Order: sequence, then C-alpha cells, then structure tokens
Amino acid sequence: MKTSPVMEVLLISGFLGAGKTTLINHLLSTRDRRGKIAVIVNEAGELGIDRDLISGCNVDMIEIAGGCICCTIRTGFSDAVQEIYTKAHPDFLIAEANGVAQPGEILDILFDLPQSEFIHPRSLITVVDASFFDARKVLASFYDNQIRFADIIILNKVDQVEAGTRQEIETVLRQLNPGARLVPARYCTVEPSLLFETDYGNESRHPLLQRRATGNRREKVVPPEL
Repeated sequence: MKTSPVMEVLLISGFLGAGKTTLINHLLSTRDRRGKIAVIVNEAGELGIDRDLISGCNVDMIEIAGGCICCTIRTGFSDAVQEIYTKAHPDFLIAEANGVAQPGEILDILFDLPQSEFIHPRSLITVVDASFFDARKVLASFYDNQIRFADIIILNKVDQVEAGTRQEIETVLRQLNPGARLVPARYCTVEPSLLFETDYGNESRHPLLQRRATGNRREKVVPPEL
C-alpha cells in the first residue's frame, strides 16, 4: 500500500477492438495487483459490472470487488481525474483512452491539473491488434503516434496471425519505437507486475515527462520521425 498521496497513472491506448477492455479486466481480476485501483472507462457495462452507481459531479463511480473503483466520465477528463483523486484516493488510476486519443494530449491534461504534483504517470501502454494491423494504413499518424509514445506495447491476438506476419509486425513496432518494451499476448494476458511494479515515468526515460523537470508544461514534445 502507498505511504504517500501520489496517485500512479497507467494510460492505456489502442484502437477499437484491440483489447483495452480485456486488459483492464485482466488487471482487475489478478491477485497480484498492488493497492487500491480506480479505472476510467468509456462504458462501465463493457467490463460486465453490475453495481450501484456512486454519482458525483464529474464522474460516476462504481465500487467493485476488492475495493476497486470503476469510473465513467460525465463531463471532462480533467474534472473526472480531480474528483477521483480527491474522493477515491486510489493508489493506481488506470485510464482507458478512446480509440483516437493522442497520449501527449492526455499527458498535457494530467500536467495541468491542480493536483498534478500528486499524480505520477507510471507508464503509457498501447495495445496493438495483430490480426488487424492493416488499420495502420488507414489511420496513419493517429496509429503511429500511439505506438511511438508507448512505454509498453502489447501485441495482442498473436495467435490469430501466421508466424511470418507476426515477425513483420514486431519489426515495424520496433522501428517505430525501439525503446518500448514489446510484449506478445493472447487475450491481453500479461504479467501484472510489468505494469504495477515497473515505473517507466521518469524524465530520462520519456521525453514527454521532461516538462515536469523543466517546468515547461505547455511545450509540445513530438516523438522523432524515423
């Protein structure tokens, strides 16, 4: 359990159908989790949750098994995060970004919160659908930016592609983001400690976090083109 008021943030991105909700369910169900967890999802029903709502001004919070809190945003992301921090006091906040959200924009919001000094971005996780990697040809920069910003790339549904295709996808992912940890998976079944116990959120590891060290929170940091 935490001994400080810091809320660790795990940001999960990926396009529709890649497996973000499956990953969140896996993390909530594991016995290896650490501390109290809150999650922000687009629809609570997607997690199969059937509990009474705890309605707030900016977010609806549902208490689920193990003391976890599931949250759906009623207004803006910024207001929702503030309310979760002040009312729920979780150790971890897992935020599910919608399919076209850009991680840099969400980090900007986190850095600009009144409680930003008490929020620590621990890792940016991108879930990639190996069976539908061709979506990259259509979504272009939206798709590539989610990969370039990631600390951890979960290549999901590897069982649905041939070995040669999987190797080609992994080559592209490593070219786009050679510093990220690449984790192949089926049903997003990954080792929970990889996300809960490893801290990727320091300015030496991640250029986006250099704003906190320099005090320049408004500066846009764009990942380098390869």
